Formats: sequence, C-alpha cells, structure tokens
Amino acid sequence: MNIDSTLIYWHNLNKLYEMLREELLKKFGISSIEGEILVYLAFRESFGYSTGDTAKDISENRFISKSNVSKGVYSLTKKGFIIGEQDAGDRRVIHLKLSPTADRNLIISEVSKMNETFNRLISRDIPREELLQLIITEKKLADNAAYALENKLYIDCPNDHKSEGE
Repeated sequence: MNIDSTLIYWHNLNKLYEMLREELLKKFGISSIEGEILVYLAFRESFGYSTGDTAKDISENRFISKSNVSKGVYSLTKKGFIIGEQDAGDRRVIHLKLSPTADRNLIISEVSKMNETFNRLISRDIPREELLQLIITEKKLADNAAYALENKLYIDCPNDHKSEGE
C-alpha cells in the first residue's frame, strides 16, 4: 500500500483551504497569524472554555512561534479586536479575549461559511457513504499518528515501509 500519494491529495486540500482563508482574511483586513489568533479565541469563547487563553497557549495549540503570536496579539490589540486581562493569581500572565467591540458572531459565522464552502467544493460528486467511510479512515489515521507521537515511535523507527496490513 502506498500512502505517499495521499500527501499530494492533502496538499491540494490544504491549498484550497488556504486560498479560501486568505479571501476571508482580506475581508477583515488582518494577517494570517491574526486570523489564527482571532478564530482560536472566538471558538474557545463560544464553547465556554475558561482556560487556554494566553499567548503561550495559542502558540502551543496552533503551532505558531511565540514571537509571531506576540506580534499578532499586539496588532489585534491596536486594531481593537482583542484585550488582555492580568491574571489575579500571577500578574505575569495575561489572559486574552475578544474585545467587547469585536463581533464574535460575525467571526464565527464567516469562518463557518468558509468551512461550508470548502466542504461543498471538496465533496462534490462523492456519495455520502464514501464520505462517511473516509471520515472513519481519517480518524483511524489520526489516532495512529497521535499514538505514535505520544509513545515516540518515530525514534529509532526502521524504514521498512511496511504496514501491519501488508
């Protein structure tokens, strides 16, 4: 089984998503990093999370360098999209949140519309049953990757290119 070709497919999917995302960012007049930060904070807020809202959290969860997050936070603060609140227990920690003037519903709505467009474009002419099977398979692939990462199976891993199913 050759999974290498799927990397090309995923690259094309990612490229399409990035193009849709860039169009959305133009609407808001923000950079890619700023968009990542805004969406991260908006969705955390909409799901009621009360932790994970510092620049460090964003850096770790979105795989963005600390310096880029810092620049993005500074710019978004100046533009009035986000505010920082000092932690009551540790004054060095700043909790980030959308500002009262930031339109949370618009951000979430626009990102949701973009995701719906992406899903519609990539699933054209694919029967529902095939899409459901793909989701099941992708979940298994992601679980296997998470297991390998968690258990550091990539260290001293032989390059025999054989999977258990072969």
